[in-house]
Amino acid sequence: MRSLFLASVSLALAATATAQSPNYFGVYSGCTNYTSRGTLGTNAGDNMMQVPSTHYAGIGHDATGAGTVLTGFRHVLQDQNSLVTEPYSFIIRADNAGQPDASAGGILLQTAPLQSPSGTGINAWIITATLTTPSTALPLCNTYYQGLNLAANAGWTTDGLSSHICTYYLLGTTQADNPAPNAPNLAWNIDGATMAITQPSARCIRYELMLDAAVLNMGGTDPTQIGNTSNCVSTLLNAAGNPRTFGAGGMWPENGGGRVDGIDYRVGDFPNQSGLFAVFLGVNIGCPGIPLGSIASGALYLNPGGAFVQVAGGSLDTTGAANGTVLPPGAAPAILVNRYLDFQAFTVGPTFALPGKLTNRASVQYLP
Repeated sequence: MRSLFLASVSLALAATATAQSPNYFGVYSGCTNYTSRGTLGTNAGDNMMQVPSTHYAGIGHDATGAGTVLTGFRHVLQDQNSLVTEPYSFIIRADNAGQPDASAGGILLQTAPLQSPSGTGINAWIITATLTTPSTALPLCNTYYQGLNLAANAGWTTDGLSSHICTYYLLGTTQADNPAPNAPNLAWNIDGATMAITQPSARCIRYELMLDAAVLNMGGTDPTQIGNTSNCVSTLLNAAGNPRTFGAGGMWPENGGGRVDGIDYRVGDFPNQSGLFAVFLGVNIGCPGIPLGSIASGALYLNPGGAFVQVAGGSLDTTGAANGTVLPPGAAPAILVNRYLDFQAFTVGPTFALPGKLTNRASVQYLP
């Protein structure tokens, strides 16, 4: 693992052509403190990020809500010696009893090998890759693992490909996320030679999926991080001036130990830019959800007959994005600890023409 503060990093956008501007789904705080190959070291293998069904359902759902459409990937790739290019591929694996399925049958999708860009010295690139044919392999309802398959490199850490990460907690002198203590670790590795499954220190990895479906992430806000220079989340302020993370801190905010985090939302639907959105809180009915036909593409994952309430709404900006606060810091009662709060959003274009779009379900679990 290499600290970004010790490397001179340049970022460039890799161009891609798509039929329409896509939406992107990932779980990441919004800032980076290391680049890493996880536990792979010099070995080849998978560096992966878990997307648990406890917190997400319907990511990338198709218009009917009965399947999924994945159009590509976006990630940050770093090379410690970019003069020598290296092969890598995108990979998605199924779940096997709470960890990635390391068998050949566990591979839901793996792209043909790509080659890292060339350059001089240490470089990092935001790389967007579009699938020639959209994939339907992404699970609608089940946990899955998304990431990169990396080639071996005996020169690591002075050479080799790696991915940008945000560590949950203080690692060395920095951190870049802010969940409750002992939040589950979403990072996994599979050694390419032994197929051993391991976990590095707790972190989110900056891997994103390119989708036609609208997306929803929930964020955690914590004013106790204001001025904490060791955590770059302290620089990610919402409109109220509270540090906010859309990584693990948004999945497992803290309610205890002197902290009562707030909850924010982030909606993304570029094709409906300058349109409207609404965010709802309800009771998870499981997956697959309820299709709404001509009203909205996708499916409803919240019980319309239960405690179904709108908690936010307004206008999408010119990039199709909106974010704001559902619950301010200090407002969550202790009774919410270890319970799930389930959210879903709806978007519509500026002409209000139906069908609109339903996002994925995104859930929050307060931990003490």
